[in-house]
Parts: sequence; structure tokens; C-alpha cells
Amino acid sequence: MPSPLFTRLLAVTRPYMDEKKAAEVIERQIAKIGATADTLAATHLGGLRDRISSVLGLYVSDAGKREEMVVKLKAFA
Repeated sequence: MPSPLFTRLLAVTRPYMDEKKAAEVIERQIAKIGATADTLAATHLGGLRDRISSVLGLYVSDAGKREEMVVKLKAFA
């Protein structure tokens, strides 16, 4: 079962992109630090926030929506 933090990250991306694609991208990024959807915790966010925001931004074609999503992800805590 995904951690509450992982679920909240997906909720932020939902208005901007396909949830399945967002989950795949986030899972790839968190795997690089040894975390999984089930184990993702606030302590992991420090180095991941910018990376996840940048990579997910590549999948949103509308510049305004992309910027809106990136701002929300970077403010995510």
C-alpha cells in the first residue's frame, strides 16, 4: 500500500497529468534513493522535491499548467 506521502504527491499531479504516468515517474525517482511508494517518507523529500518537479514538468505540455504544478510540488511538504 502506498505511503500517505506518495498518495498526496499523486493528488497534486492529478489535475495536470495522467495519474499512472505520474506514479511511474515518481517511483523511478524515489528508487534512486532507495525508497519505494510504500516507504516514501518526509525525510526523503529534501533532495527529491526539485528532481520530481523537473521530471514531472516534462510531461505537461501547457506551460502555464506546468508552472502551476511545479510550484505546488516544490511547496509540497
